[in-house]
Amino acid sequence: SRVWVVDPIDGTKEFIAGVPQFAVSIGLVIEGHPVLGVVYNPAEEKLYRAVKGCVAHRNDQQIHVSMRGEVEGASLLVSRSDPRRKFQSFVNLCRLEHIGSIAYRLAMVAAGEGDGTLTFRSLREWDVCAGALIVEEAGGVVVDGGGRGLVFNQEDTQYRGIVASNEILAQSLQGMLARILAEKR
Repeated sequence: SRVWVVDPIDGTKEFIAGVPQFAVSIGLVIEGHPVLGVVYNPAEEKLYRAVKGCVAHRNDQQIHVSMRGEVEGASLLVSRSDPRRKFQSFVNLCRLEHIGSIAYRLAMVAAGEGDGTLTFRSLREWDVCAGALIVEEAGGVVVDGGGRGLVFNQEDTQYRGIVASNEILAQSLQGMLARILAEKR
């Protein structure tokens, strides 16, 4: 019922290339839900942390997700690995910033350093566990490509697509993501 979910280097390609967009990600899951999350980017000296039921922090400052409600004009943090053609629907609406590590992107969204993040790729729970809790404790939501909340320590550790933002923006982004995922089947 309890499990530590650790990714010692999320954003391995960036780490190897010397791009400071990687992170160490550590989460504690109890009964399928994260209760503690830590994401640390040593290159940027940014430590994001949260405990279930408490506020989230970056270093010593309390953080909160962006309150932007509209997709148009939103700042989206997106994968450097996702095919750029899949983001075509977002290019004319949003400002896209490519960040390597999904754990780091989630933490940045929690701190309001981007309005949201999404990915089309399938990810494993160790990529997103700690960051998902940090987003939630910063007032946001994280859902899979089908709009479902994430449950951890399951037999299938994979999620197809991820969206994270505040509740209003996440609904819009997830709807767009779901349509694009459905077209590709």
